[in-house]
Amino acid sequence: MELQISAPGKVILFGEHAVVYGYPAIAASIDLRVRLNVSAGHLTDAGSALYHVSLPDLNAPPVCLSADCINDVRSSLIKNRNNPQETVLEIVSRQCLVSSDQRLLNSLAVILLADALVHIECCCDSCPTNKLVRPLNIRVTSELPMGSGLGSSAAFCTVVCACFLHIHGQDPSADSSQLERIAHETEKLMHAMPSGVDTAICARGGIICFQRLNPSQRCDTLPAKSGPLLLINTRIPRSTAVVVLDVAAARSADTQKHGHLMKEIASVCTQATDHLCNGRLFCTEFDQLVSRNQDLLEQLGVSHPVIDEIVRRLAEFGVSAKLTGAGKGGCVIAFLDEERHSLTYADGLCKKDLVVRIPLRAEGTVIAHKLSKDRNSVRVGVQTAGPDSHF
Repeated sequence: MELQISAPGKVILFGEHAVVYGYPAIAASIDLRVRLNVSAGHLTDAGSALYHVSLPDLNAPPVCLSADCINDVRSSLIKNRNNPQETVLEIVSRQCLVSSDQRLLNSLAVILLADALVHIECCCDSCPTNKLVRPLNIRVTSELPMGSGLGSSAAFCTVVCACFLHIHGQDPSADSSQLERIAHETEKLMHAMPSGVDTAICARGGIICFQRLNPSQRCDTLPAKSGPLLLINTRIPRSTAVVVLDVAAARSADTQKHGHLMKEIASVCTQATDHLCNGRLFCTEFDQLVSRNQDLLEQLGVSHPVIDEIVRRLAEFGVSAKLTGAGKGGCVIAFLDEERHSLTYADGLCKKDLVVRIPLRAEGTVIAHKLSKDRNSVRVGVQTAGPDSHF
């Protein structure tokens, strides 16, 4: 039997960076997905169970994670839950003996941390640490360009955590909060200060309003009406972690300016929520909110000359646009009213494979069982029922 799990990418519609500091943000899932295929593996000649991991998008050869490595992480976290990310990275670097590619190290660390956190949470009290390590073949592929602000890291963390939850007999479709919580812990291996919004939208799908420091309104699914979105890839790579740390440094240098910008971004987000929920996407007021959010992000120092040029050129055709995600590269988004907007400029970019037109509100994490010709699915984001069998 083979299991396939997929999670959508995301775009931040409003509230980038402010969400890190406890203000609200609006995020939407997009149907560009990360897919994890897992099947039962085989014992090595030495009789040691392992995870055989293939990550072709990193241009890396397959890596074997031994049972010793897996159990070392589990044991270390049982003894000390402080700074689990640092513990796992140290073990990966020491024991796995893989290349120095940090992306590969981080990805393997996510797999080991997800395995350990799920094991500890689901069966630590009833089962010895060195049990329940079964050989697995794990392969992850992505339709999302890395470093583009579309949530490739969060989607990767989400499918990995959903995989281990399912294998341990849990049902992420019953309550996505467990999946979101564990995936958020693993995403800290990828980014220094993740807010949690990315893993939340990858798990749930749809359109959400997320506020990290407000438990009563941490993650609300919006009844927002979706519309077509223009997604423009600048092809300028950047590290989300680095950009977030740059903003934190700017905050330390000028707390008053930073606080003012964050409050203004939050105000725009609140107004945009009302427009989205009432289907008022294609009006002058909504266009002004998109432009205002972009202006504030420029003042925050996270735009880029290429982003500014794309925004300016789209404005000439009556289309309001803004960066999405961390900024300083990545992608630009624009809401389309195809009856109102001339898309000559966008069509020109399409010829360069820089632009895609996508619908919002893709479904969240999907778990699909491949049993010969039959296929049953559990869609986490839309809370549908599915089989509870696992390996």
